[in-house]
Amino acid sequence: MREIQKGFTLIELMIV
Repeated sequence: MREIQKGFTLIELMIV
């Protein structure tokens, strides 16, 4: 779960 959360956070930051 931690890996998925980290990936989503990075993607969200990139999108923003």
